[in-house]
Amino acid sequence: MQARKILSSIAIGIHRSPRVLFEHQKRRIADSKRSNSHKLQRFVSSPMDMQSVTNVPGIGPTYAGRLAHNGITHPSQMYVIYVQCQRNQAQFVNRLNQLTGGHQNHMIFTYNSLNEWHKQRVF
Repeated sequence: MQARKILSSIAIGIHRSPRVLFEHQKRRIADSKRSNSHKLQRFVSSPMDMQSVTNVPGIGPTYAGRLAHNGITHPSQMYVIYVQCQRNQAQFVNRLNQLTGGHQNHMIFTYNSLNEWHKQRVF
């Protein structure tokens, strides 16, 4: 009976070897990067006035809610912060972190996205 429980738990993935878990994590990270890269391409290729703040890479529903609480509901308002910070990454990340309490990596990704959007539109 005990062997049957162990086999059934292995079949549903409760007991995974460290190697299997590592491979699973690598796939999830790769999927996440692919998803973020698509989000970046969509964001950069569209005008800001036709987008939601959640379309900005690095900003999901949680950060969008925190930004909305602070009066920022459109990517163009985030772009204003980017310009006010004189396109300085450290200042922008610090300012966005004050508004959202977000993780630094997300804020850097948001900065890079706005920077890329800026490069493609402002000469």
